[in-house]
Amino acid sequence: REHNTKKTVEQASLIVPKDFKHSLCTGSTGSGKTTSFLYPNIMDRLEHGHGILLYDYKGKEHKSVKYFADKYNRLDDILEIGNPYSSSCNLISYFNEGELKKFVSSLMSLGQDNSYWEITSSNIVVAIWKSVKAYLAIIEAASDINNKRSFNNVIDRFKLPTAVTFTEIVNVTQSIKKIALFLIKLQKLSARFMIMTQKKIEDYYESHGSDASKDKYLALITKTLAFESIVNNELKALEVFKDALEDDGNRSTSLTTLMIAMGPPFSSVADNKMFNDSNGIDIAKALNDGKIIIVNSQELNTPLLASFTGSILNELSKRSGQTNINPISVFLDEAQRILTPEVPIFSDVLRENFVEIFIV
Repeated sequence: REHNTKKTVEQASLIVPKDFKHSLCTGSTGSGKTTSFLYPNIMDRLEHGHGILLYDYKGKEHKSVKYFADKYNRLDDILEIGNPYSSSCNLISYFNEGELKKFVSSLMSLGQDNSYWEITSSNIVVAIWKSVKAYLAIIEAASDINNKRSFNNVIDRFKLPTAVTFTEIVNVTQSIKKIALFLIKLQKLSARFMIMTQKKIEDYYESHGSDASKDKYLALITKTLAFESIVNNELKALEVFKDALEDDGNRSTSLTTLMIAMGPPFSSVADNKMFNDSNGIDIAKALNDGKIIIVNSQELNTPLLASFTGSILNELSKRSGQTNINPISVFLDEAQRILTPEVPIFSDVLRENFVEIFIV
């Protein structure tokens, strides 16, 4: 604001222009950041139909947002995450391999230099994550050609994870034996899926010919081969656990210590049902649809919040190819508790995709 203005802070307009260049508001405790900056801009964006993502670290801002939303007839747009009986989501649904590694490393570091724990635990989690995603992709491909049931039945018989959530992954890491058995099951599953796929192609080929068989089963055989490749070449992080079952020496002791170290930080995320629902809401889509998402961040640790924020911003940065893009406003109240140096902001890309960030 111009220095010669006669308006007081309370009278002056602190509404940020809707140019998606992002904004930062700093001030000491009690200086009026919430009432003079946060609230006016939330109301303005509500009035103009923006999708809104708000972090409620104080545990009371949700009441104010509901009051404002009601004022603009948008109460039905509100979705809450982190409160009893609220909506839920799947934290790692947007993670790529690199982001998942960073997330696990942040859980294991505890602000210290624990490079062995970080690297080893990250490799274990990524191996499990990659495997589950690969065989579930086969199920999806089978579903597209009405063959889902037979493949699903095999997953059920092997008692393998049926969703890609951090809870499911952590369940596999409870002991040396569980990880070893998981690998053994993956190897058997890969062989079984390959036999099933080949048999279905052969049967279809006899009655429909080569071209028709290729068109129908191309996706299925591609996914099956990809899974086979992962099992044969990318699970070295799990193979040591299989070897350790027959080893009573230092290797077994070292892995047991690792399991103990992984327990508390992993459980802090895996036990949070609000962030481990494979059937939960798609936050990026909900925001694009104009929803108002309030995240109760009081009980969430910094690694969880930082990874959640980074993954959502990353997904929102990919909207350029979509049609009917709705403007989105992200309000990071108490941002120092949410943002870490590892959280990518994508400021320029977000601006191009009509996403603005308010850092308070």
